[in-house]
Amino acid sequence: MFHQDTWDFIRKHAQDDVRKLALKRPTNPNVDLKEALVQIEGYQTARKKLPLWAENPQLVYPPRISMEQCSSETTALYKQQVVRRLLQGLNGPLSMADMTGGFGIDFSYLAPLFDRAYYIEQQEVLCRIAEHNLKVLGLEQAEVLHGDGVKRMPEKAPLTLVFIDPARRDQQGKKTVALSDCTPDLGAIQERIRSCSRFCMAKLSPMLDIHQALQELKGVIEVHVVSVDNECKELLLILASGKTENTAEIATAGKRQETDCNLASATDKGKEASANKLESASTTSKSERNAVNKPEEIRICCINLQKGEQQTFEYTAQEEATAEAVYTDQPGAYLYEPNTSLLKAGAYKCLCARFGVRKLHPNSHLYTSDTPCADFPGRRFRVTGSRTFSKQDLKQIARDIPQANITIRNFPSTVQELRKKLKIKEGGDRYLFVTTLKNEQHIILECLKAE
Repeated sequence: MFHQDTWDFIRKHAQDDVRKLALKRPTNPNVDLKEALVQIEGYQTARKKLPLWAENPQLVYPPRISMEQCSSETTALYKQQVVRRLLQGLNGPLSMADMTGGFGIDFSYLAPLFDRAYYIEQQEVLCRIAEHNLKVLGLEQAEVLHGDGVKRMPEKAPLTLVFIDPARRDQQGKKTVALSDCTPDLGAIQERIRSCSRFCMAKLSPMLDIHQALQELKGVIEVHVVSVDNECKELLLILASGKTENTAEIATAGKRQETDCNLASATDKGKEASANKLESASTTSKSERNAVNKPEEIRICCINLQKGEQQTFEYTAQEEATAEAVYTDQPGAYLYEPNTSLLKAGAYKCLCARFGVRKLHPNSHLYTSDTPCADFPGRRFRVTGSRTFSKQDLKQIARDIPQANITIRNFPSTVQELRKKLKIKEGGDRYLFVTTLKNEQHIILECLKAE
């Protein structure tokens, strides 16, 4: 896509400060400095966000805004796991369309699972980049279509899967959250998608109200709240058309298979996926089930991805509604803080029933037990002491604990205010949880991480 001299400049300065490079005009007139800076900045972002892509020197990167908005390699791999499971037992040939192609990260991980894959994007520059990168990755089943995904997607119907990641910025560049404020409006086009495909995977803002989304959208069979290193990154909704073969079996299938897709061997994986699909094609459907679930019956998957590990907690709104929380005014020997995904999804009471833990307060969302619960989906701590907010206790904390990590839950103050008041530095291996018990007593729990 660039003159060889530009490529050479990019590789020579790949580790350099982009801001300083921008102040120096290259002596070689064949070097496109503006494009070179985009590529160097994109590569430096990809080293952390897309490490496998960063290892391939032939890939081209888009401008900064597209790099910021694209999925990470970690979350793209998770989407691949989900879709791989959805496809099990389906008759081929299989096809997909990404209505909002963007940089194409999600598309590049999903496309190898299909016989035909259509990347659709309105921005011509992103289409050119996708054309180049998909060839580099060896995704022969991929086809790039320039245009409006809402209009072009039906051209390729019927499809097995439609992937959509609506733009979450308005005309002024401000971030948006509500479905109706995003482009395209998923609520407005959901019937068109359902009529053209068996499944739809929608990537939405992690700030979106899940329960409101379930009221606005029909045919949702799964909700995935995805966090990376306990930071909520994505909300994924799986929608199904009115009638699909084996939808019930697919939606309640066992845990997802782990995958370590290597983009450098995308062609081989594509061939392997095709072989798997041919085997699946020989399996005929036993029944055709209505895919429209009641909101309270929809499967909610809370995921935390970190350091090659995947923590998963699955439940339904009905389970949460009927579960009875067990409260206590006496913290036990162990303290538990649920993963961010669970807090976002609203899995509060069912944790007591599943793990035999007790809740400190309806609004504190901290749990305790007398014996360790090793499989609790969140951070686990051993309680080493507790303090009240008496003057004597506060003075003792300031004297005995010079450094600690402070977490506040259901307490009328901020971490910064408490640090200033207690004169405690940030960091170290000690943890202070400042919260409220069921009897409305404020308490400080001193903890160490449980092994």
